[in-house]
Amino acid sequence: MYSMVRKSVFLPAILLGLAATMAVNAAIVPFDETFDPPGVSVGDLNGQNGWDALHTVVQTNDVHGGEQAASLTNAQAYARQTFDGAATNEVWTDLWIKPAFGNATNPPPGSTFAFYVASDGHVVAYDSGTQTQLTATVVADNWVRFTVHSDYASKTWDLYLNNSRIAADLGFIDETVSGYTSFGILGADVNASVDDISIDTSSPLPTTTTTTVPATTTTTTTAATPRELPFYEPFESLTVGDLDGQNGWQAVDAVVQTNVVYEGEKAGGLTAAQSRMARGFDDGRTNVWTDIRIRPVFSTGEGGETNTPPAGATFAFYVTTNGYVVAYDGTNRTQLVHDAVSEGEWLRFTVHSDYTAKTWDLYLNARSIASDLGFFDDTVAGYGEFGVQDSGGGAYIDNVRIQEEKTIVSSVSFMSPAAEGEESAAVIRATVLLNESATGEVRVDHFLAGGTALPGVDFTNYASGTLVFDPGETSNSFTFTLLDDGTTNEFDKTILFGLRNFVNSDPGQYTNFTYTIISGVDTSAWYRLPFYEPFETIPVGDLDGKRGWEALNAVVQTNVVYKGMKSSELSTLTNNLSHTFIGDHGSVWTDMRVRPVFGRPASPPADSTFAFYVSTNGYVQAYDGRSVKDLKSSMRRLTEGRWVRFTVYSDYAEKKWDLFVNSVRAATDLDFCNTTATGYSEFGMQAAGVTNGYLKAYLDDVNITLSRPRDLPEMMLIIR
Repeated sequence: MYSMVRKSVFLPAILLGLAATMAVNAAIVPFDETFDPPGVSVGDLNGQNGWDALHTVVQTNDVHGGEQAASLTNAQAYARQTFDGAATNEVWTDLWIKPAFGNATNPPPGSTFAFYVASDGHVVAYDSGTQTQLTATVVADNWVRFTVHSDYASKTWDLYLNNSRIAADLGFIDETVSGYTSFGILGADVNASVDDISIDTSSPLPTTTTTTVPATTTTTTTAATPRELPFYEPFESLTVGDLDGQNGWQAVDAVVQTNVVYEGEKAGGLTAAQSRMARGFDDGRTNVWTDIRIRPVFSTGEGGETNTPPAGATFAFYVTTNGYVVAYDGTNRTQLVHDAVSEGEWLRFTVHSDYTAKTWDLYLNARSIASDLGFFDDTVAGYGEFGVQDSGGGAYIDNVRIQEEKTIVSSVSFMSPAAEGEESAAVIRATVLLNESATGEVRVDHFLAGGTALPGVDFTNYASGTLVFDPGETSNSFTFTLLDDGTTNEFDKTILFGLRNFVNSDPGQYTNFTYTIISGVDTSAWYRLPFYEPFETIPVGDLDGKRGWEALNAVVQTNVVYKGMKSSELSTLTNNLSHTFIGDHGSVWTDMRVRPVFGRPASPPADSTFAFYVSTNGYVQAYDGRSVKDLKSSMRRLTEGRWVRFTVYSDYAEKKWDLFVNSVRAATDLDFCNTTATGYSEFGMQAAGVTNGYLKAYLDDVNITLSRPRDLPEMMLIIR
């Protein structure tokens, strides 16, 4: 996603406007050429419909519109149309081209305008007799629209790419030319195709003015009207199909469609890798809010994204495969801190860009996740363009609103997504917050959404209702009362509350709140073997203190699990989790599912008995005593991001341990790190290698037993 002042472009070999000796059958302006039958037939273009051509053919394989287009097949190719020269004031030359890239020779004598696409993708235009590289760039193998405005009175010309001007007031190459007498295209070393040529004395460019009124968007087309803010695009008034050219949008592989929408009946869709859509603005506003609904495609390759913004971008951000937003602070990528989002859901992104301070702020679903980020290009003076580009295809966008007035309204959220307490607790208060005070009244309904606890049996004194926030208020609450049934060793029970019917506000970060009633439990069982932890009965949130776990930067979450609904996540560079046991067992099996981070951690703690990690090459490194042993020869390479089953057998009499990876024995009779240990007293894990800020480790289904897991085979044959 980007906002920028510069415009993007593309081109063919070389396009020329030139003078010529008038032919007897010279064409007149206006002139249109679609290369379609019956006027033109497949084959050599020369002599058809007045064309003088060499190595240029009419074909049906690569067309922009209709059935046929022309292709210039080599560097000697050209196609030229002669006119009567009667157009002596302003002439507009409009055409679609799939350009060839390369460095052109000088245009022929008598040319008025000429331009081409260089081998690096930049458009190069002739200003008088001088080649000038423009900031606009072109993507190969795409049809693009070029429009030239030539003024024979001032001897100047302007160049447009996909309806956006990319050069103005360039000088004629030959200033002696007094009228439009010839149009021509020269070939390049590889095929260049051209289609839908229109030459006229009036502008073919649509200019749109968008006026927004409550629940209505009206789009009118006028001549030479600047593209100004405010701008609102719900896509409802656009035609299903190619987005390019509609309501001022420039687009490649972007469509208006009806299958996936945020609201209404239509939305924009990006359909292919490297697809993009952009909308330019001419009034250079300097304090702008950009508000959009988008269903993004998550970027692939955790830690290895190459989503570099285009030159001239002010703000840019994307979502990684982990569900976290990465934003550009200046030219540096920064992963932001927020709850992970899920692919396939609609998200609201809001950007406030300040062109005086050269900073921007980012909101996700009306909640601030970054502020005072530096512009990617701090030379930009005003808001010139909004764009979205897609690296994989399949993203959707809806309800684009760009204006100077602040678009963020207050959002309502529970203070936290979860809490817990024992049955003996009495009145419980659930707090609901506004992210910022509102100038008017805000209302939201709370209701019982589910859970395993029964009203009247496990809790009472709750009724659904409406919370009202008066102007200036940011906190409100409702209560309920827990009931103690006097039983012990029963399962924990949950109460799920929800928020809905938001008035003068948006849904905030937590619209659901789960309260877990911790039943009377014999906690001493947590510290005896056998021990099984699926994390299912632990509330979402901080793992520390739950069921005997000690943890730092480890949480229970629902986004990434091996089985069931929950697992534990270790994030940030400093983290660990551990669980202690009464160390009276000398022969123990530790079985678990891990989605590890690849990398080398620090040495294991001094009192460790066994320790291992997965190196960056995907193979396990196990500690044999205090030395590291590479298990590459006895296991298959692991893939980062996939769950792995690790099983350890530890023998405290022999001071030895064995390791199984995905049920296959990878190492046997390794020495304990600490040979003084007499029994299994603690299990621990820490995530290492999180040096790029993207990766997290996950743990699930921990089973510590006194007997070999029944589904662990005694022997397995590995066929490599």
